[in-house]
Amino acid sequence: MKSLVILSSVLSLGLAVQGWCANNDTYLGGYSSEPKAFNALTEAIEACAGRTDCWGVTQEPYNSNRYTLRRGINLEASPTGETSWVNCEPMLGEILEGWCTRVNVYLGGYSSEPKAFKTLTEAIGACDDRTDSGCGGVTQEPYNSNRYTLRRGTDLKASPSGETSWVNCEPVLG
Repeated sequence: MKSLVILSSVLSLGLAVQGWCANNDTYLGGYSSEPKAFNALTEAIEACAGRTDCWGVTQEPYNSNRYTLRRGINLEASPTGETSWVNCEPMLGEILEGWCTRVNVYLGGYSSEPKAFKTLTEAIGACDDRTDSGCGGVTQEPYNSNRYTLRRGTDLKASPSGETSWVNCEPVLG
């Protein structure tokens, strides 16, 4: 089971990027609104954080290594060696090591029993302990006493009810 840690920053490609997780060989679909491309990662992340139509940043090696703002919420496998950064800010000041918080999204389909827990720590621990790969992450349900539910799905979907999800996203160190 993964231990609880305070996450102050994530190192990626030699740069400290607080609250953002790097994911090598991935891209996020669809460009954000203009301006959408930057020469520096820190500029791109700052611009993305201030927009409602941006879920992350993808570096394009085929485009002079420019950093582009993306509106897609799901990380896809990149055939061209792209790297993407998504916000994985700690919630309530702490996260479980290797798990990123994604706000206003949910994971589809409940996992097998037991599937609901009162605390995030219990839910993440149960998900980690699953040996059948039947747990893709955890979704908190604000409409259901804020319970934390284990989910089968791994694709994030926009939540109409303000759910928050936690997905495994081991930080990548470049």
